[in-house]
Amino acid sequence: MDERNPITQLKMFSVEEANQLIPHLSTLIRQLQEKKNEIVRLETEIDLIELLDEETRRADLCQALENYEQLGRDFYRLIEEIHGMGCVLKDLAAGRVDFYSVYQGRTIFLCWTLGEASITSWLEIGKGDTFRRLLEPRKEPY
Repeated sequence: MDERNPITQLKMFSVEEANQLIPHLSTLIRQLQEKKNEIVRLETEIDLIELLDEETRRADLCQALENYEQLGRDFYRLIEEIHGMGCVLKDLAAGRVDFYSVYQGRTIFLCWTLGEASITSWLEIGKGDTFRRLLEPRKEPY
C-alpha cells in the first residue's frame, strides 16, 4: 500500500505557470466542446437509423457506431491531456479548469474559465463557485 500523501504528488501551479497554459487549454476545451456536440448529434442519428428497416440500417448503423466510438476515444484523449498537464476539468459546458496551488500554507484551486485572458480568482478546495475569491495583489506567491 502506498502511504504517500496524495496532496504532495499533485502538480502545484503558480499563477504565471497556469496563465502560460491558457492558450493551449482554450484550444483543448473548444475541441472537447465540439466533440461533445458531435457525440450528442451522432447519438440522435443512431437512434433514427435504428428505426429504419433491417437492410437499410445495417451499413448505416455500422458506420455511425464506428464514428461514435472514434469520437469517444478522441473526447477522452483530450480530457486525459488536460489532466496530464496537472489541471482539473471542472465544467466542460462553461469551460472551467482549476489548477492546484498553495496560498498561505494551504492547498487551493486557481480558477480559470474559457474566455478569460488570465487567472483572476481562486477557491478553497471543497467549496463551490460562489466562494470564488479574486486574487489580491501578491503578498506571497500563489
